[in-house]
Amino acid sequence: MNAAADPFAGLNPELESELMGELEQPPVASVDQLLKSCGVSALVDGCSIDVIVSVLRALAERLQDEDALLRAAAREAIIGKLKSIGTGSPAALADAALGPPESQGGTPDGMSFIELMPWPKPVNGAELLENIASVFCRYVVISSKDVTALVLWSVLTYISDLVYILALLVITSPEKRCGKTLVLELLQATTLRPLPASNISAASLYRVVEKYRPTLLIDEADTFLGKNDELRGVINSGHRRSSAFVLRCDGDDKEPKSFSTWCPKAIALIGKLADTLEDRSIQIRMKRKTADDNVQRLRSDLVIKETEPLKRQIIRWTRDNANEIKNSEPSIPGSLHDRAADNWRPLLAIADVAGGTWPDLAREAAETLSSSGDGDTSNRVQLLHDIRNIFVTRSALRIPSEDLAKALAEMVERPWPEWSKGKPITQRQIAKMLKPFGIEPRVIRVGNETPRGYQLDDLQDALSRYTALPNATMQQLNNDAGPGDLSMCNTDEDVADGKTHETQY
Repeated sequence: MNAAADPFAGLNPELESELMGELEQPPVASVDQLLKSCGVSALVDGCSIDVIVSVLRALAERLQDEDALLRAAAREAIIGKLKSIGTGSPAALADAALGPPESQGGTPDGMSFIELMPWPKPVNGAELLENIASVFCRYVVISSKDVTALVLWSVLTYISDLVYILALLVITSPEKRCGKTLVLELLQATTLRPLPASNISAASLYRVVEKYRPTLLIDEADTFLGKNDELRGVINSGHRRSSAFVLRCDGDDKEPKSFSTWCPKAIALIGKLADTLEDRSIQIRMKRKTADDNVQRLRSDLVIKETEPLKRQIIRWTRDNANEIKNSEPSIPGSLHDRAADNWRPLLAIADVAGGTWPDLAREAAETLSSSGDGDTSNRVQLLHDIRNIFVTRSALRIPSEDLAKALAEMVERPWPEWSKGKPITQRQIAKMLKPFGIEPRVIRVGNETPRGYQLDDLQDALSRYTALPNATMQQLNNDAGPGDLSMCNTDEDVADGKTHETQY
């Protein structure tokens, strides 16, 4: 039996034998008997997390055929037991094993999640991922790399309790009617506890995550997310498990309370995501289909029913392979920067354990969608790239701020010509964007004039840290420059002292 599927993995042989015998007994008549039969007596102060996981797995196995009332009562009892021995996040552990109480049916607030039983037989991982991929390919016009990311992220939603990074899945398009909502509907049919929303506040987000542990599928984010700093902060906090919480004063007494923000989240929007969210995301860029694109029309109600067997198979496969996925150390493509590597690590682990062609497909998708060289950079980093290129093109070592702004405004393929309300970027805006890098305009010598501007040497540290371009050093430009170029290059100390002698290199 696979260790991940064995509810007694990690227990000592005597306790394992005892529990195996207990599980062969007829259905229990009380919650106390149920907990005893699953080895709850092994849960004491200082016991290992492996023992806790083993007991929870045994409890989940015993409850598979029991009614909702007994399941809910057992959940409350095991949470109380875990609290009594000082276990962190007891409700999250119980929910991961048994599902939250709301998954048993409707709730007073109208939300409900259907709990599916695992597939009765072992599942081939590679075939499972191929079958999920066929669902996306059948209904939406999308690249194979995007399909790979969607498939792996769908499976990730079933094991969020095993990983330490949850990348935000972002579906973007330049215009309407490019299939973003369609992709969210397909994700609703393939993910664990999907919860669609076309608008959500910061307070609603952390409360719904704390209560339900859903997979959040947020549509139309361009209509409300851009100017909502608090909401972006809450979403950002859910990227790394160790910091996936927010502190708020709650209740009539306004007591401080920690709310979890740890759950899978997918966001669809027109345009570009905020830089801080973009860095924590895997992006799917949609295009409007043409008359030549042949896909089926989607009926959400039917596809959800059609994919129920797939979801049951995902549950079985992830349970059987949980330990292997958790302990996997996948190789990371060298083209991924650190944050992108974090985002893709759990997805690559899923692909490696599934086997077949999926390890190669996953790495190809990672390099295509998240490579540090794919142009997916912040505006500040893009500005560094462009300023560096202006210095190189002009073979200059320093450039006045006014000239730099004019040169940027002539780059028609960049945002600078229409940077703010349709107007070109200004000297002040350039200075504001470069300041976080420690780069500020200074007095420079240009012929007989001393305008404020930038020295290439001041950009070198930021270029080496935030871009993949080779540095254009002062010595390189000195070799390329003619006598006329060098005559304008003096140090700032020279300017301050009123000197105009030629700088030595």
